[in-house]
Amino acid sequence: MRRFMTFALLLILLFQAQAQAKEKDEDFRDNHNVAGFFASLNAYGSDPGYSLGLSYAYYPIQYMGIGATMSYQRWDVGDIVNHEVQTKGDIYTLDDDEDKVEKLILTVAPCLRTPSLRVSKREDMRLFLQAEPGIMLNVLPNDNLTYVCQRVEGQPGKWVQRLLYAKNHGGQQFSWLFRPSLNLGIDTGIISLGCTLSGFDPYSSRRNVTAGNVKVSEGGREHKVCAEVFASLAIAF
Repeated sequence: MRRFMTFALLLILLFQAQAQAKEKDEDFRDNHNVAGFFASLNAYGSDPGYSLGLSYAYYPIQYMGIGATMSYQRWDVGDIVNHEVQTKGDIYTLDDDEDKVEKLILTVAPCLRTPSLRVSKREDMRLFLQAEPGIMLNVLPNDNLTYVCQRVEGQPGKWVQRLLYAKNHGGQQFSWLFRPSLNLGIDTGIISLGCTLSGFDPYSSRRNVTAGNVKVSEGGREHKVCAEVFASLAIAF
């Protein structure tokens, strides 16, 4: 419910800003700031994931700016680490909540626009291309995992739950990215469709997991490129 309310508030603010700009007879080319939100479908090899995020860019000149995004990524995977670990005669099972990889990603990149082309009788409905070569920062490069063991202890017997904590080491923190997009400007609004290619490895946060002196990581699949297809809605102000 909280996410829905935040999403609704963003929509209201964007449309309100667009309405105010329209009254002033402005379009996206007249403004230096662009803020928006986006959603994407991700693929690392054949493994699917998704991202939700916010973006901001500042354009000191019409065709060049600097931008940043903050996004939440989720990957539903279950075979990156061992599901069972045996230590001191007990068998610990990976907690059910650990069968997903969640990331918080910050990107910073220059924003390079082409001149826009009018696509209707309206002067303020224009099409342009944009490219963003930059870097990604994985805010949480190493995952902490929990394993659970239940056993009977005491007389009379009673079920006791024990926990085993595991942590990854040496996860990837920085990566390159390249983000081209096709953009439609309508008044001060901008609708974008594009893709992101990067060297980001979402599983690096679980490639070197140890619990005490026991290594529990299986390594998982490894690919050179991570891909995203995204759609975004933004407002220039």
